[in-house]
Amino acid sequence: MNPGILRNFPIILTAALLFLAACIDDPANLEGGDPGDPDVGIDDVGFQCDEGFQFCSELVGGGACIDTSSDPDHCGSCQSPCDAPTGADPICDDGHCSFECIGGLDRCGDTCVDTSSDPEHCGGCDNDCPEDQVCAAGICDDDCPADSPDDCDGQCTDLDTDGFNCGSCGNECDSGESCVAGTCQLDACPPGQIECDGQCVDT
Repeated sequence: MNPGILRNFPIILTAALLFLAACIDDPANLEGGDPGDPDVGIDDVGFQCDEGFQFCSELVGGGACIDTSSDPDHCGSCQSPCDAPTGADPICDDGHCSFECIGGLDRCGDTCVDTSSDPEHCGGCDNDCPEDQVCAAGICDDDCPADSPDDCDGQCTDLDTDGFNCGSCGNECDSGESCVAGTCQLDACPPGQIECDGQCVDT
């Protein structure tokens, strides 16, 4: 082998590694991005995102090209995350924030409700039960049924299992918890952790 190549091998190897690192960190190599004319690059990075994408430089790894028309974390622009009320997931529709109700809840205005038990939306949005009645199975009634015997401001529920009224009316369990026998309990700890006194700790 040529002695000159051996002598310069460390320099050649360093240059190759630097080139590889630049390719990995290059925002244009991320999904939705292509090299572009530096004169039309976004945020002076010298790269042009594909049509419909916007370069968001604040993201980890030097930035990325994001579809701001549908990404709920970057809706309409890079730093515009969408919010959602309790019982809903945020969505981004054509660059505008909205939300969709989950867990069998129905959308009534800007909230998600259980129309089978909500006395202000009993059986349907804005169907308000009289003050002396409760909402049971979507019908205004005088008494709560046996499967949801507890009255929380006109809403029939089971305080032993209701995550929004766990053990007492208005006692809402945190995300990742379920109501078991009237007590909020962790559903499960992440891998590598165990539950100790209601908290996840490293093993």
